[in-house]
Amino acid sequence: MNEDDKATLWIGAFRYWLGRQTVSVHGFCEHLIHEFDGLPDQAKSVINRELQEAFYERAFNRMRLGHDIDRKKWEEVLEVVTK
Repeated sequence: MNEDDKATLWIGAFRYWLGRQTVSVHGFCEHLIHEFDGLPDQAKSVINRELQEAFYERAFNRMRLGHDIDRKKWEEVLEVVTK
């Protein structure tokens, strides 16, 4: 799998899980945290930007991050992607 394919896969999975309200969100976030350093730069950039946008929208009571328990897990991801 080339870098473009990897970026497409990670971006697509991120967009799928962002806002879901299920225990499997935590599993995806754990994988994303663990693998983030090895992601293609394009995927890192998109995930960083879109996750920050989701937190901004959450400030206006939009549930783009899912419930509070899901938001807490996304906060862990945010710490990694904004380093």
